[in-house]
Amino acid sequence: MFKSALRSSIYASMITSVVISLVMFFGLPQPVLAGGLLSEIRAGYASIKDVKGSFSQVSKIKELDKKMSYSGVFSIKIPKKMYWRYDGTDLQEVYVNADTIIVYQKKLNQAIRRQFNENTLGQTPIALLSGLKDIDKDYNVKEFDGYVRLTPKGDFLNIRYFDLYPSEGRFPIGKIVLIDKNGNEVEITLKDVLLNTGIKDGTFTFVLPKGVTLVDN
Repeated sequence: MFKSALRSSIYASMITSVVISLVMFFGLPQPVLAGGLLSEIRAGYASIKDVKGSFSQVSKIKELDKKMSYSGVFSIKIPKKMYWRYDGTDLQEVYVNADTIIVYQKKLNQAIRRQFNENTLGQTPIALLSGLKDIDKDYNVKEFDGYVRLTPKGDFLNIRYFDLYPSEGRFPIGKIVLIDKNGNEVEITLKDVLLNTGIKDGTFTFVLPKGVTLVDN
């Protein structure tokens, strides 16, 4: 039972970190950058208003010495809305809407709601979404052969760094690998991506199911 609870706690924490990282990055204003791989990736966002598709995810949880695989679908409306659904027996849905993130865990019959503000998180995703002008201001950026590594400056959530791998399709990102400060690893590969389909705002609104407990964290 303890391992099950620990797994659920770690899993929810990792989901939160991953989704915040994604919405943070996808929503960044377009900076003026010199040439290079990062510049090419960022240039791909110039005409994107919304994104949807499917994904596969492999999570390696160091504390449990366990490797888990997931799949699901996602929708993003730049800059401040995201829906992320993990299918299967551990169905979870993640809703990001402005300064609120809700993680709905169907198996546990609960939804966890978290607010972001400068008092609780310091350098918050919303601060990044609304005011970041230069990615070099908040990240140490290093380009390798085939991918870009972004390492947050200061203490940003539980993220050590994440690597961005470009896509060969219309959407500039093909894969994201996130490493947290506990040594856990999350690898997400995006698939079947569609751009600018006019995603409705209701997609990003969580409706509390009957009998489900809403917990503010």
